[in-house]
Amino acid sequence: MTEQAAAVLVVDDEPEMRELLRDELSERGYRVAAATNGRDALKKLGEDEYAVVLTDLRMQGMQGLELLGEVKRDHPVAGSVAEAFLKCRVMVCPGSR
Repeated sequence: MTEQAAAVLVVDDEPEMRELLRDELSERGYRVAAATNGRDALKKLGEDEYAVVLTDLRMQGMQGLELLGEVKRDHPVAGSVAEAFLKCRVMVCPGSR
């Protein structure tokens, strides 16, 4: 019996970053879905289960932290990751927006 790959939901409004993350995670054996914004992500979370939600912080409409707050409230499995993230410091890398 083979173990099923963990599902990851990538949320980013930049197509290039979404594709990069999807490709990298898929190559590492994860099952990856992508959403273009927070509302799209919430819709996908209502349709499937994800172990991890990986989101951009700055997006048009719903910001990443707002999305993670809703994930924590409405989707307990992925929400445990959101809670861990919200308690951590956010690091900004040189050259990031």
